[in-house]
Amino acid sequence: MIDAEISSFLSGPAFQAWNRFGNIQGSWGGDLPMSWIDGQFELQLQIVRRMVELGMTPVLPSFTGFVPRAISRVRPNAAVVNGSQWSRFPSKYTNVTFLEPFDNTFAEIQQSFITKQAAAYGNVSHIYTLDQYNENDPYSGDLVYLRNVTYNTWKSLKAADPAAVWLMQGWLFFSNSHFWTNDRVEAYLSG
Repeated sequence: MIDAEISSFLSGPAFQAWNRFGNIQGSWGGDLPMSWIDGQFELQLQIVRRMVELGMTPVLPSFTGFVPRAISRVRPNAAVVNGSQWSRFPSKYTNVTFLEPFDNTFAEIQQSFITKQAAAYGNVSHIYTLDQYNENDPYSGDLVYLRNVTYNTWKSLKAADPAAVWLMQGWLFFSNSHFWTNDRVEAYLSG
């Protein structure tokens, strides 16, 4: 992908967390300047370094599957779906594209992400945050589908770091309790 396709996916500071959760994409004021993106990376390096100095174990991000829509140009055969609309935001900023974890591209990106992160921060943690359905619904409620999402996500994480621990919030099950029946929760967590 070219920089413009990637930067048009990223959100600014006010919505950065929701961008990482796959709720929204893009930035209302136009694309973010590379200087801001580079500055965020430098800040993160300082934060992780200081956490380690203080004896803390950082929880690092991992690849969740949310990708710019341009993934289909780069990988036309990749299995992607669009997420649900979030909080009545215009679809231009929501319905984020999700690369299905059973697609080989998912594991490739996970490996690349974890490897580059370890090169940047060092071997400081094996705990990874990975929230795929924070306030948005999976593409399907089928139990086999939900189990396959987590199974293949887990497989990609363990291939990238055999000591990986997947940390996720339980908020998704509460915020969308109409979707997350006991059977669906069990299927998703059993993968």
